[in-house]
Amino acid sequence: MADLAGRLLERAQRLRLEMMSEADLTEPPRPDCKSRLSDRAAAQLELILAGDPLLGGAAAAADEEKSQQLLSRLAAGHGQVYSAGDSERGIHLRLWLGSASFAAGPALSELRAVLKLGPQASHEHELRGFAAEAYTLECPRGPDPPRVFLQLWHGSDLFGLVKVLLDPLEEQEVREILSVRGYVQLFDGTLEVNAVGSDAVVGSLHVSLHAGLSSVLLSLESKLAEESLQLGRQQAPLCADLAAAKLRIAAEEDLGRMLEDFGSTGHEQPATLASVGMIKTSLLRNVSSLSGSEASALIADILKVPRCLDDAEVDPGFIIKRLETMAAEVKNPLDKLVKEVGDEAGTLAMDLLDVSSPAQIQRQDLSRLLRLRSLEVSWSTLEDIFTSLGCTGASEVLPAAPFARLFRRRAEARAQQSARLRRLELEVLSWFRGTLPRGKSCLELVSAYARADGNIDHLGLAVFLRPAVTALGCPAAIQDLDLLAESLVDRLGAPGSRGVSARALAAWLEGEESMSGQKKNFRAGFKARNRTRQRQALQAPGPGPRLLEALEAGALVFLKVVGELLADSIQVSTARLQVISAEEGSSLVCVQIKPGPEHEPSADEAMANLSLQLGDPSSKLGASVLGSYFC
Repeated sequence: MADLAGRLLERAQRLRLEMMSEADLTEPPRPDCKSRLSDRAAAQLELILAGDPLLGGAAAAADEEKSQQLLSRLAAGHGQVYSAGDSERGIHLRLWLGSASFAAGPALSELRAVLKLGPQASHEHELRGFAAEAYTLECPRGPDPPRVFLQLWHGSDLFGLVKVLLDPLEEQEVREILSVRGYVQLFDGTLEVNAVGSDAVVGSLHVSLHAGLSSVLLSLESKLAEESLQLGRQQAPLCADLAAAKLRIAAEEDLGRMLEDFGSTGHEQPATLASVGMIKTSLLRNVSSLSGSEASALIADILKVPRCLDDAEVDPGFIIKRLETMAAEVKNPLDKLVKEVGDEAGTLAMDLLDVSSPAQIQRQDLSRLLRLRSLEVSWSTLEDIFTSLGCTGASEVLPAAPFARLFRRRAEARAQQSARLRRLELEVLSWFRGTLPRGKSCLELVSAYARADGNIDHLGLAVFLRPAVTALGCPAAIQDLDLLAESLVDRLGAPGSRGVSARALAAWLEGEESMSGQKKNFRAGFKARNRTRQRQALQAPGPGPRLLEALEAGALVFLKVVGELLADSIQVSTARLQVISAEEGSSLVCVQIKPGPEHEPSADEAMANLSLQLGDPSSKLGASVLGSYFC
């Protein structure tokens, strides 16, 4: 017993840990310190913290009574007490690297992970680790350094940095290391990977950090690897079902109609509970193409249980509200992606439908498709899409066909919104120009809503536009007021600003808006994307009307031809479509689509159809005699 107490006291005396490193943070890694990354928990780095006497002579002079007290404190209530032998000095740290995902850059198999200590560029002296009191097992100071860095190298280039903070060990953690399990988990979570030289986030990496005795950590290594493999095998089908179910839920227009299956009228909440089996049946009836396993995965995710029995009773109103929230969480990042790709949303939607013949799509597939189209999309946007669908690992996949269909629906919804805003903008302009007091300039009119710096923010712009929108007498237009104000701020405001200058807004009212500064064309304009094709059409004219360098405002006959061609392309009567103007020297055509009979597409649907045909040579508009102008 005395020998065991002495060994335990010696162990406590060596709880002052030191970390040694002489490598520079910017120095390429040596071959012996490389660890190749793979997709999931395939890399591990071990940092040995060698022990030295903690309290020096004071600890060595500890009497036998204190040794017995320490032994009783450690052994009380525990079945096994770990002691260190001669070959096992100090406590070891083991760093586990889990799933990783990056927006762009090299493949995971081309990256190497290197562990560095502390924020300094180099270390020429000993770095103190955890300092623990021999008898109280408390950590009054440390660790020093308070953080370690994980470097990701691509050849001789430093690709990214991950910072791992180290907190002081608590008394209970020291107890667990010495007398309970032989190890303690210090950290387990996903960390951001930052670009070198900036705070830009280029990806994420899952990191687990354990501290303990080396023999215990070695046995833990195989155990954790097997658990991770088994967990991945069990969760893979469930994650795939959940992702597919969320995509199908987000594609539905009105989930509230499910309330009718539980005896509710309108959108009132059901008064009674319903079984899980009834809710599954309602989901299968109301959600297109949803399978039984996908419905089960949805309910299990909402209730936060691994599995839910069909006869269990739940509140259907709560389930439906969570489904609506879930659908919004999926649609929001997709809408952000549609906004970032801009006019290429329709093209990207067709590309996704073309590549959806494989059953699954990964992050790399979507990133590769965006790079192929030279589209710049933020990493956070792509990550939010996969995270909202429950895919947190880089190797996890999405069902390709439902994802492509949902993206196309969101692209169509944004095209309809853009068309609606274009029409609203034309009507607002017409109202302002018709009601402007005689002798008063537009600049005087808008300056009343400007701030002291001469700019009009989103709120001031909404107040300025409200009389014109209200005068239209359309409730839908009033709902679009904030969207119109936001679009004008984005288009007319300076990059990075949150407002519009009074002069820019006055120029917009007067029709002198500069086209060069627009981010998007919110007038119903059609820009010629290839003037070379137009000139070729002039040199070798075919049958039908010829397009001069630009449409002239006085070419009334040609305007009529353009109107008939556009009306035929979007399947509306010619009387509904009016070509308002074609500016001389500009490749811009402004049109207005009026309401029509029920058997024809609505104005919003017609404008959305026209937006999708622009730039598509295979469309009906692109195949026409004026296809070289519009596509």
